[in-house]
Amino acid sequence: MKGKGRNGFARPALVTLVRTVEANGGIFFNEESQLWALVEDRDWADMADAYRLACAALGRKPKVSSSSRKDDARIRKSELATRPNSVEG
Repeated sequence: MKGKGRNGFARPALVTLVRTVEANGGIFFNEESQLWALVEDRDWADMADAYRLACAALGRKPKVSSSSRKDDARIRKSELATRPNSVEG
């Protein structure tokens, strides 16, 4: 891109990173590892750190979830297994 110095690409790169992470649920604090992680990939702590730094650089508040999607799915599955069947028949 003409007219953009090397630093002219930094902001669009940060915005793209932030939008990508947020489109996939944001981040959560993984109690097991005691690290921040992506909602979509609980083991990717370094990407969560990069996201948090990108948010700070852009002056944005990170999108924080209470758990990972895998945790949410496991919880829903266990709730369904313990919930009495309400279908009469």
